[in-house]
Amino acid sequence: MPNYATILPSGGYLNPGESVVSGNQSIKLILQSDGDLTLYQNETLIWDTGTHIATSQQPPQCRMQQDGNLVLYDVNNVAYWASGTYQDYNSVLVVEDEGNAVVFQPVWSALPMVEKKKKGAGVLLTR
Repeated sequence: MPNYATILPSGGYLNPGESVVSGNQSIKLILQSDGDLTLYQNETLIWDTGTHIATSQQPPQCRMQQDGNLVLYDVNNVAYWASGTYQDYNSVLVVEDEGNAVVFQPVWSALPMVEKKKKGAGVLLTR
Protein backbone atom coordinates (compact mmCIF):
# COMPACT_ATOMS: atom_id res chain seq x y z
CA MET A 1 0.00 0.00 0.00
CA PRO A 2 1.40 3.44 -0.84
CA ASN A 3 2.08 6.17 1.68
CA TYR A 4 -0.93 8.31 2.53
CA ALA A 5 -1.04 12.08 2.28
CA THR A 6 -2.56 13.72 5.38
CA ILE A 7 -5.33 11.12 6.09
CA LEU A 8 -5.36 7.39 6.88
CA PRO A 9 -8.94 6.46 5.96
CA SER A 10 -11.21 4.06 7.75
CA GLY A 11 -10.11 0.58 6.69
CA GLY A 12 -6.66 1.83 5.68
CA TYR A 13 -3.42 0.34 6.95
CA LEU A 14 0.31 0.89 7.12
CA ASN A 15 3.02 -1.71 6.73
CA PRO A 16 6.53 -1.06 8.08
CA GLY A 17 8.16 1.90 6.38
CA GLU A 18 4.86 3.35 5.17
CA SER A 19 3.59 6.66 6.46
CA VAL A 20 0.94 9.36 6.63
CA VAL A 21 2.39 12.82 5.95
CA SER A 22 1.02 16.25 6.85
CA GLY A 23 -0.02 18.71 4.16
CA ASN A 24 3.20 20.74 4.42
CA GLN A 25 5.20 17.47 4.59
CA SER A 26 7.01 18.45 7.80
CA ILE A 27 5.17 15.89 9.98
CA LYS A 28 5.29 12.15 9.30
CA LEU A 29 3.56 9.29 11.12
CA ILE A 30 5.50 6.14 10.24
CA LEU A 31 5.26 2.51 11.27
CA GLN A 32 8.80 1.34 11.93
CA SER A 33 9.93 -2.21 11.25
CA ASP A 34 10.43 -2.78 15.00
CA GLY A 35 6.69 -2.26 15.62
CA ASP A 36 6.89 1.28 17.00
CA LEU A 37 4.46 3.82 15.55
CA THR A 38 6.31 7.14 15.48
CA LEU A 39 5.58 10.78 14.71
CA TYR A 40 8.44 12.88 13.36
CA GLN A 41 8.74 16.60 12.74
CA ASN A 42 11.32 16.76 9.99
CA GLU A 43 13.97 14.40 11.44
CA THR A 44 13.06 14.88 15.12
CA LEU A 45 10.98 12.28 16.98
CA ILE A 46 8.07 14.06 18.73
CA TRP A 47 5.87 11.07 19.71
CA ASP A 48 5.82 7.29 19.66
CA THR A 49 3.75 4.43 20.98
CA GLY A 50 6.74 3.05 22.86
CA THR A 51 6.04 -0.37 21.40
CA HIS A 52 8.78 -2.60 20.10
CA ILE A 53 8.31 -6.20 19.06
CA ALA A 54 11.09 -8.69 18.53
CA THR A 55 12.82 -8.12 15.20
CA SER A 56 12.77 -11.87 14.51
CA GLN A 57 9.00 -11.69 14.03
CA GLN A 58 7.34 -10.86 10.74
CA PRO A 59 6.57 -7.16 10.26
CA PRO A 60 3.70 -5.57 12.18
CA GLN A 61 0.76 -3.70 10.69
CA CYS A 62 -1.05 -0.51 11.74
CA ARG A 63 -4.78 -0.49 10.91
CA MET A 64 -7.33 2.31 11.03
CA GLN A 65 -10.25 0.01 11.79
CA GLN A 66 -13.75 0.79 10.65
CA ASP A 67 -14.87 0.99 14.30
CA GLY A 68 -12.59 4.05 14.73
CA ASN A 69 -9.78 2.33 16.64
CA LEU A 70 -6.19 2.71 15.42
CA VAL A 71 -4.53 -0.62 16.25
CA LEU A 72 -1.07 -2.17 15.92
CA TYR A 73 -1.03 -5.90 15.17
CA ASP A 74 1.79 -8.42 15.24
CA VAL A 75 2.35 -11.23 12.72
CA ASN A 76 -0.14 -13.46 14.57
CA ASN A 77 -2.85 -10.82 14.17
CA VAL A 78 -2.70 -10.07 17.91
CA ALA A 79 -3.20 -6.42 18.90
CA TYR A 80 -0.36 -5.00 20.98
CA TRP A 81 -1.39 -1.31 21.06
CA ALA A 82 -4.65 0.58 20.41
CA SER A 83 -5.73 4.21 20.46
CA GLY A 84 -8.91 3.42 22.42
CA THR A 85 -11.06 5.35 19.93
CA TYR A 86 -13.42 2.50 19.07
CA GLN A 87 -17.16 3.13 18.64
CA ASP A 88 -16.44 6.15 16.42
CA TYR A 89 -17.32 4.36 13.20
CA ASN A 90 -15.65 5.47 9.96
CA SER A 91 -13.18 7.72 11.78
CA VAL A 92 -10.02 8.80 10.01
CA LEU A 93 -6.50 9.50 11.25
CA VAL A 94 -5.31 12.98 10.31
CA VAL A 95 -1.68 14.11 10.51
CA GLU A 96 -1.72 17.87 10.99
CA ASP A 97 0.89 20.47 10.07
CA GLU A 98 1.00 21.53 13.76
CA GLY A 99 2.53 18.18 14.75
CA ASN A 100 -0.56 16.28 15.84
CA ALA A 101 -1.88 12.87 14.82
CA VAL A 102 -5.60 12.95 15.58
CA VAL A 103 -8.44 10.47 15.11
CA PHE A 104 -11.52 12.34 13.90
CA GLN A 105 -15.04 11.03 13.72
CA PRO A 106 -16.72 12.25 10.55
CA VAL A 107 -19.62 14.63 10.86
CA TRP A 108 -22.23 15.51 8.27
CA SER A 109 -21.52 18.97 7.00
CA ALA A 110 -21.42 20.96 3.81
CA LEU A 111 -18.30 22.73 5.12
CA PRO A 112 -14.85 21.87 3.78
CA MET A 113 -12.78 19.26 5.68
CA VAL A 114 -10.75 21.98 7.44
CA GLU A 115 -13.88 23.45 8.97
CA LYS A 116 -15.23 20.02 9.93
CA LYS A 117 -11.95 19.28 11.71
CA LYS A 118 -12.32 22.43 13.77
CA LYS A 119 -15.91 21.58 14.71
CA GLY A 120 -15.66 17.80 15.03
CA ALA A 121 -14.52 15.89 18.08
CA GLY A 122 -10.93 14.72 17.75
CA VAL A 123 -8.85 12.44 19.93
CA LEU A 124 -5.19 13.33 20.12
CA LEU A 125 -3.06 10.20 20.30
CA THR A 126 -1.07 9.95 23.54
CA ARG A 127 1.11 7.29 25.04
